[in-house]
Amino acid sequence: VSESLKKENLSVEKNIELQKKEYSEQHYKEKDISQSTLKQVMPANPVEVSTPEAPALKPEPERNEEYDFFISYAHSQSSLINSFVRTVQQKNERVKIFFDKDSIPSGGIWLKHISDAIQKSKRVIIFLSPDYNNSPVCWDEFQCAKLIEYKRKVPVIQTIYLNDYKDIEMPPIMGIYNWIDCREGDLIKLTECIPKIIP
Repeated sequence: VSESLKKENLSVEKNIELQKKEYSEQHYKEKDISQSTLKQVMPANPVEVSTPEAPALKPEPERNEEYDFFISYAHSQSSLINSFVRTVQQKNERVKIFFDKDSIPSGGIWLKHISDAIQKSKRVIIFLSPDYNNSPVCWDEFQCAKLIEYKRKVPVIQTIYLNDYKDIEMPPIMGIYNWIDCREGDLIKLTECIPKIIP
């Protein structure tokens, strides 16, 4: 009796395995998978896995440009730049210019204020001079403007040659731009160049 029972159990187990195999083959045939692939990937208990759809990409938000121009200059040129800005505003009152850096609170967030202002500006006017070249702050502003220009894929930087580089060379990265010649800090030349910058 015991031997007969063992044979009966063995037969039942074979039937179960055969049913599993038939189910798996039928499952993958419905998925149009070849027999060679079936042998490699056939699981004992196939499970349907649903793939979630990729989320739709959100459109890039529009830039909130608050300024027409950001003025980047060395502190030693403050008096000349103030005169330049006043002349620009007299010619066009609607022009919005960021240049009064003294209004920015001191501290660790100073650079963030500058970066935010540059990002919110349509153009960045850079007054080239040896003092500009020697200023870490001016370099930060230039690099930020350069990055914005790279991201927008449009011209952002306009350089104005304010003071001659006699003892040092102009950095090549600044010299690649078509600068407007206003040497040597000539306010008359600066005034004459305004129509080239501001329509």
